[in-house]
Amino acid sequence: MIKLLLEATFRFSSLCDLSNLEKIAKGNVEFVNKMIQLFIDQTPKSVIELKAAYDIGDFIKVKEIAHRIKPSRNTLGFDILKNEIRAVEKNADKYQSSEILNQLISKISIVIEKVVHDLRKQYP
Repeated sequence: MIKLLLEATFRFSSLCDLSNLEKIAKGNVEFVNKMIQLFIDQTPKSVIELKAAYDIGDFIKVKEIAHRIKPSRNTLGFDILKNEIRAVEKNADKYQSSEILNQLISKISIVIEKVVHDLRKQYP
C-alpha cells in the first residue's frame, strides 16, 4: 500500500528541492556536487543500519540513525519524509516492533532509494 502511494507521488512531484543546498553553497558548484555525492554514498548505508537496528529491536539505535538522516533531508529538501523521520526519531522506543514503526521505516527506505536513484541520474 505504501509503495502504491509513493509511486503516485513520484509521478507527480520532484522529490528533491536543492534550493536550500544551493543557498548554503553560495554558488560553489563543487560543494553542491560533494554534498550530493556524500548523500548518495552515506544515506543508503544509514537506511541499511536503520532496518538492521529495527530487526534486532535496538530502538535507541533506530532513533539515533533517524536523527543522523534528518539533516540530509533538510539540506536536500525531500520534505516528503519530514514527518516520518521525525516520528521515528521521537517515538521508536514507544512504537517498538509495531506495524506503525515498520511502515515508517519502509517509507523512509523507499523514498531514499528513489531520491538516490534520481540524484545518480542527475549527478553521475
